[in-house]
Amino acid sequence: GGAPSAYLTVWNPGAVLHPAAPNDEVQVRLRCRVERYHFLEGATEGPDPSWREESVLVLGIARAEAMEVAREFQQRAFIFGSKGGAPELVWA
Repeated sequence: GGAPSAYLTVWNPGAVLHPAAPNDEVQVRLRCRVERYHFLEGATEGPDPSWREESVLVLGIARAEAMEVAREFQQRAFIFGSKGGAPELVWA
């Protein structure tokens, strides 16, 4: 397959809704954590628009490091994939 990538969020640790301000602060920490990679910023919304999470697609990150990041920020899962392959939900 091609280069790996991971779609990560650090918002709402432990799948518990948090106010925007603390989520924004931890998002800055995530950007610093992955700054050596090329990454694209985005957001994810659930069926209920009140549940919105800022996210990053980190290009070139290994699965093991993506797992480290997810666990460091108390996330339950992330999406991992590579060019030409199907994305996979990975439980952290």
